[in-house]
Amino acid sequence: MKREKVKHMSVKGGASLFALRIFVTCLAAAAWWECLFSVFPGMVVSRSWLYGAGLVLAVIIGGAVSCPRRKVAVPAVILAAALLCWRFFYVIQGAAAHLVNAYLAVHQERGFEVRFWEEGSLSAGTLAVGTAVLVCVPLLTILLLVIRWGRGKLVAVLILLLPVLAAILEGAFPSAWATWMLIVTGGCYLTAAGAGGRDMAGPAGAAWAGTAIAAVTLLVLGGVSVLAGRAADVIRLEEDGFYSQTRQAIQTGVVDNLNAVRLRMEGQDEEADDRPEEEEQLPREREEDRAEVAAKEAPSASDEQSETPGDSGAGTLPWDTEADGMTDLASVARFSPDGTAAVDVRLEEAPYGTVYYPLRWGGAYTGQSWEETSGEDGRDSLFLSWPEGLDRLEELCASWPSDTVEEAEKQIDRELTQKAVYDTEPGRTPTGEDFAEYFVFESERGFCVHFATAAVLMYRMMGYPARYVEGYAVPASAFSRQADGTYLAVADGTMGHAWCETFEDGEWTVREHTPASDGSASPGSETQTASDSALRHGQAGDQEKAGPGAMRIAGRAALLLAIVGCVIGAFFLQAAVRRKRRLRVLGGRNRTKAVEAIYGTIYDRSRTMGMKESSPLREETCRRMADMWDSIKEQEMRWLYQLVLESMFNEKRPSAREYRKAMDIYRKTGAEMYSRLRGWQRWKYKYIWCL
Repeated sequence: MKREKVKHMSVKGGASLFALRIFVTCLAAAAWWECLFSVFPGMVVSRSWLYGAGLVLAVIIGGAVSCPRRKVAVPAVILAAALLCWRFFYVIQGAAAHLVNAYLAVHQERGFEVRFWEEGSLSAGTLAVGTAVLVCVPLLTILLLVIRWGRGKLVAVLILLLPVLAAILEGAFPSAWATWMLIVTGGCYLTAAGAGGRDMAGPAGAAWAGTAIAAVTLLVLGGVSVLAGRAADVIRLEEDGFYSQTRQAIQTGVVDNLNAVRLRMEGQDEEADDRPEEEEQLPREREEDRAEVAAKEAPSASDEQSETPGDSGAGTLPWDTEADGMTDLASVARFSPDGTAAVDVRLEEAPYGTVYYPLRWGGAYTGQSWEETSGEDGRDSLFLSWPEGLDRLEELCASWPSDTVEEAEKQIDRELTQKAVYDTEPGRTPTGEDFAEYFVFESERGFCVHFATAAVLMYRMMGYPARYVEGYAVPASAFSRQADGTYLAVADGTMGHAWCETFEDGEWTVREHTPASDGSASPGSETQTASDSALRHGQAGDQEKAGPGAMRIAGRAALLLAIVGCVIGAFFLQAAVRRKRRLRVLGGRNRTKAVEAIYGTIYDRSRTMGMKESSPLREETCRRMADMWDSIKEQEMRWLYQLVLESMFNEKRPSAREYRKAMDIYRKTGAEMYSRLRGWQRWKYKYIWCL
């Protein structure tokens, strides 16, 4: 009767583990595809067909590698797949051409000459099924074999990271949600794979619980990291806070002294002593921060350098300009940051985001240039005008719903993100071509001037007054607190930037549409309000409403959550390490130590279940251990006891058959123990006892 009960539990547990493995493998494969789709938009494959076919293939492959007759099932599946590929080779060929062309399209955007493959005409469903057979069969096979055998997890990790590596090679990165999806599903997959392989599969309930806990933990840690990242700048810029005090101490006690030593070595003591106090107060940051290094090397701003926006003499930008100061779009070919024309930017309060310092505004657009304007009234029809001949751009904007300027902003941002990529050397616009239309529909490569110009025209065509702005985008990290309580940064050519502004409710608002790039001039990513005061700087709307006090509280709360998350992660990590060590001994090639570890674990389990402590190698202890378990007979425990004695004292190496029998006793006691425990005891069994 006991044997029948154990057999029923084993079959039920095996089915549950099979379902878990299929589930986590399919989720990981779906996240793998989403990362590819987010970077290579040319992969136009029906997701429903692709994921449906992947699920069917996962069940077939998983069943083949898990069934008792796998020596026959696996070759049969391989043969069937080969016959299908041979019969429908044109489908496989078309799917391969589609995937390769999608990759080459992104590769071409970086300026490489590529040769595309010829694609056949396939329906969406046929293309998805062909893609599933071409890619999902090897992908799922490797992932299922790793999770089935419990080995090769490093190979699985490398395979899961392939989309990320491919994206990085093309100078891109998967979207945030796709990346987090891959991290969470990959963690669940590795947790399920760590539950045990062929010989050490633990209780199915424990495997499901561990996978669920891993998913929740990763989601919590992900949320905490996002909150901590958003609040990091608030904590960093807190007045008289720990960061500010530490930074000031390092500045005065280390950096300044090292700089003085360097100047003495270079024989420049006299020049250093002649510098005004204002220059000595300028921020000195790490050398790898290009913008701030340039600010240090630039001369301090004199009284002749205006801090008032709109003074066209306040600075020059790192691209060609016309005589009147506005950018000559016909000559724009590359973005070359430099450290000239430094301008002091001083704020009364610490900035929480990018500070936009305008130099000049563009009103009328001619197709090859912007005409500078001093008009501040957004109701002027000038800010709703565009030249004739922009038919493609007008047709594109006419198809978008734009009930509010925020909806228009999302539409423009989505279109520019999908159509164009950031490039510091896009080349000149051909003669006779409109600058904006050529950028959006032809070259699809450009930097801030291109994105800002196109965005201004799109807003105007959608009925919202907009203007083109050139100036500096100063990151919050460039500001340092001065002795008088203000915050100072030095803006120069490394921070040169162009952006768009829209007019609404009597004021101009910054609309940033240039994608973030290491080669850009620190474009902001938040929508900022530009007033007509002496200096226009922005803070995120939520931060303006909440205030510095609320943001400090949020930052400390995020820090506390991060600490709690790290403690929880460390708790689960120690349990995983201890279980891994135990399983490594149990599944090692040294069968003598494995059998001894099996007997010792059963003794620990018996003690946990209430057996009185005594010497493990006494015969009386063996009898008590047998009485503790319903799933094994006394003869089986005595046999294991004798096997341990022979291996320890007679140096007898257990055979493979004896080892498998001992593992069978080990699994029976583990399953019975877990079934007896309830609630909190199961947690202790899994994460504290690690039995």
